[in-house]
Amino acid sequence: MSGRSRGTSTSAVDHARPMDGHDVVGPVAYDIPEVMRRLGVTRPTVYRFLSTGELRSFRLGARRLVSADALTEFIRLVRRLKRADRSPRRR
Repeated sequence: MSGRSRGTSTSAVDHARPMDGHDVVGPVAYDIPEVMRRLGVTRPTVYRFLSTGELRSFRLGARRLVSADALTEFIRLVRRLKRADRSPRRR
């Protein structure tokens, strides 16, 4: 055993560098438990978003990951839809 707890492991995905050499601030991809935590939803809800294509993901080995960009895009989409639902409708 490496001595690290499961929830604090560090991988290349967490600290990747872009091709231009600039440092990336924060993770570039999240595993499903982290996506659940960030969205405040359950595992089945995350997988429903994935199966409908609302949230994009990819596999790295056996892990299903969501890029930081895909998560940001999804959150923006949800916010836009909520604003559209609250805006007064014209007749």
